[in-house]
Amino acid sequence: LLRELADYRLEKKVLGEGAFAKVRLATSEKSGQSVAVKIIKRKKLNQRTEELLQREVKHHERLRHPNIVRLRCSIMTPTKYYLVMEFCPRGDLLQFVNTSGWLKDELARSLFRGLMEGINFCHKLGICHRDLKLENIMLTGEEPAPPSVKIADFGLSVLQATPQPHSVPFCGSPPYAAPGPPTAAAA
Repeated sequence: LLRELADYRLEKKVLGEGAFAKVRLATSEKSGQSVAVKIIKRKKLNQRTEELLQREVKHHERLRHPNIVRLRCSIMTPTKYYLVMEFCPRGDLLQFVNTSGWLKDELARSLFRGLMEGINFCHKLGICHRDLKLENIMLTGEEPAPPSVKIADFGLSVLQATPQPHSVPFCGSPPYAAPGPPTAAAA
């Protein structure tokens, strides 16, 4: 496994950071191609988050679609997990919207179509992402061409044989959660 890790040269550039992981740019020694490597320190994980990580890898390995970030391999060492993924050079949709200010209708339709095609593929396999947000929608493509959408971060994904009306227990990123029903105290 460590030999697999040696196939990639980690760069200093940090592409993103989350609660449990840091994503760094890397280069494949064999192909010279850029990749993104999600590095998770195992000491930061409890049993539940380690199970979620294992589920993320299991689900992500099945997801081969043009609108989903490809997981190339996962590597476990005694202290860390490394998820080697497709690199999306244009960043995430939040950065893009913040930089652009607004999207022209044609581009918005194209991005939304790609997002829906990726979600549809997941749902056909019974995989529910459960954490779709602008930061988990990556963009690829060479400028000046319009970007293409790639769905990332399947850390909260679940396998559901039949669609459920809502997730139980609640999950996702709190800043993106819809307000709940009014409580008796508020009425």
